[in-house]
Amino acid sequence: MKDSINSIFDIRSELRMLRFHTSMFLTTPFFLISVLGSCFSFSLFKIFSMIQGSNNHSFWVYSSIATIWASTILSTGIIGYQRYQGTLDYLFVSPKGIANIFYPIIFSATTLGLVLGVPCSILLSLFFDVPITLSIHEILALFFSTIACASSALVLSSLYVLTKSASSFESLILTGIWIGSGIVLPIENFPLPIRIIAYVHPLTSAVKLITSVTIQDFFLYSVVCLIFSIAYAFLGWFMIKLAFSNLRKNGDYL
Repeated sequence: MKDSINSIFDIRSELRMLRFHTSMFLTTPFFLISVLGSCFSFSLFKIFSMIQGSNNHSFWVYSSIATIWASTILSTGIIGYQRYQGTLDYLFVSPKGIANIFYPIIFSATTLGLVLGVPCSILLSLFFDVPITLSIHEILALFFSTIACASSALVLSSLYVLTKSASSFESLILTGIWIGSGIVLPIENFPLPIRIIAYVHPLTSAVKLITSVTIQDFFLYSVVCLIFSIAYAFLGWFMIKLAFSNLRKNGDYL
């Protein structure tokens, strides 16, 4: 019983930390400009694809998901940002453990995109005179996309600890997933080998939920998204554990 109560308080503590870090990033100009700029850039991408014949169905959802992913990419340098603030050493030696301290910081990169992406995308829909629709498919696609991005954030953030040049690949990862996941153009437009590779990332199946027609397809893509999200979460957990273990051995706090 005591363990259950402690577990509840731990979850509440993590959620408070997640809210705190998200709020902090909302007041930091660099993160605001990066996320809102990505939202606007993607919207232009999508508008151009609509001009080329792509439909305008769920424009705000695609834009929101793209913004969440763009914000998630910031996780490659979010641990390094703690070093810039001068708090990394203290966080690293905290008795609460790596997971309890760093996971809320890492996940805040994703929640920042969610908080900024949805209202910004709706405003851009109004600006570009694109109809705004709301369906259960769109809501669940947004939900699963957030899970997919959060699990990816663990992997991306660990890369910075393993190699300090990880931030150099931000643009490549950002654009690659934007295109490969079917956010900009339908994934059916790509050759079969590329489609198979694209489904390795959970965001691809989450995006497919928007256009799923049958219940079977919707269930299938949901399950695929969850499976790969869990796989990415475990991979990220392992990589973070390995990275910080190496830091302890080497005594190099980035």
